[in-house]
Amino acid sequence: GMASYHEDENLCSEFVIVLFNHSDFLMPPSIFKACDIRGLYGSQLDEPTAYAAGCAAGSEIDGGAVVLGGDVRPSTPALKKAVAEGLAAAGCKVLDIGIVPTPVAYFAKRFLQTDHVVIVTASHNPPEYNGIKLMLNNQPTIPAGIGRLVDRIDRRDYREGNGSIEAISVRDAYHAWLSEEFGDAFGRPLRVLVDAGNGCYADWAPPIIDRLGHDVVPLHCTPDGRFPDRDPNPAVLANLERTCDVVRDVGVDLAVAFDGDGDRVVLIDELGRPVEADRLGVFFVHHVLHHLDSVKVVYDLKCSDILRREVDALGGQACMERSGHSFIRSRMMAEQAHFGVEISGHIFFRELDYGDDGLYTALLAARICSHAERPLSQLIDDIPVPIITRDIRVHLPEDIRAGMVEQFRAAFPDLPATTVDGVRLDWPDGWALCRASVTEPVITLRFEADTLGRLKELLGDVGQAIPELTEALAAESDQL
Repeated sequence: GMASYHEDENLCSEFVIVLFNHSDFLMPPSIFKACDIRGLYGSQLDEPTAYAAGCAAGSEIDGGAVVLGGDVRPSTPALKKAVAEGLAAAGCKVLDIGIVPTPVAYFAKRFLQTDHVVIVTASHNPPEYNGIKLMLNNQPTIPAGIGRLVDRIDRRDYREGNGSIEAISVRDAYHAWLSEEFGDAFGRPLRVLVDAGNGCYADWAPPIIDRLGHDVVPLHCTPDGRFPDRDPNPAVLANLERTCDVVRDVGVDLAVAFDGDGDRVVLIDELGRPVEADRLGVFFVHHVLHHLDSVKVVYDLKCSDILRREVDALGGQACMERSGHSFIRSRMMAEQAHFGVEISGHIFFRELDYGDDGLYTALLAARICSHAERPLSQLIDDIPVPIITRDIRVHLPEDIRAGMVEQFRAAFPDLPATTVDGVRLDWPDGWALCRASVTEPVITLRFEADTLGRLKELLGDVGQAIPELTEALAAESDQL
């Protein structure tokens, strides 16, 4: 058998894997994403595949001690058992912490002082999906790491060992850590609505926030990996409409809505308005990081410039990075940054080994509110509202799509360009990003400007320069 995988600096979400001629099972190529493994349970990701992934990961870490956790999906226990057996077959000491929020697995890695963690989760995907997230040798998983696993699986290049599997609970330790971080940090008790979306924090967040002295209003707090109450992706604001209605009905100081596995959280003010990730980033920089001498922040290139300007105003350094959890976290580690923001709602802190934790983020927001003289909505209203488009998706035939990013760059040769992911062009009062999707036949674009009039002008200028985009950009302009 042989595997070829194709790694391209600009293509993040998936790469091509070709595998041939396996006698007992064929690794479905589509499940190996740039930074994790993910697919439909049964047809794409099954127990033999999970076992093979465990063997490969265990071999990569030379049979070391590894934390293993998983999310609330119905398929997780069976897949997690297969991963554990694969890790053990490669000689690993598996510390199985059970069904936990993803941030608790990362906490366990710190607390149990291991260099490796494996988590069976598909994050915010629909319930029929599952997946495997890994952090081996203290490094976020990037495409090369996934490529090495695929390579091992294809060659059956596994270490043979005689490992062990030990069940262990870190619930009390996680609570003790948050109590230590936040125990006496609040100015006054708050009324907090917790929407866990039936996800991993459903039976973790309410008791912890309650024991820290706040009045908790639980919503969608029955753990159920079929996600009956709402879609597990809170970054799609339409999924939070009911939550926002409840916020207005019951009256709270703030609300927090978690994603399926708990590493992302959306903050909602007392008026029932969700706060976008880039504005939440500004909120934390302003209220938490302002006292630092030389604050360093890593941010997703899709974020609004309001974040960079806030950091600039503090005399700090803002580092732009490509979208993707692993890319932001790796860059933070390299820069030893204090703080990081990914547009989908991941908020990273140096204190968490450059990782993210939805409940930690929620408690930090609560701490700010508890000391503020004004309600959360007014603190948020201090932050500029970006004049920014959503992702504009343009379907184009393959031959045109292939050269579109270069054509976009060539159309404006005098402008400064950033090429960490696609091409981002910067005008003095706005920017435009163009990138090719790897998973679908589309080009995605995003624009921001200082004023609505200028935003429409930029859309018009790019549409005029590139005929294939004229129609889509005119339609976007009309909707603004």
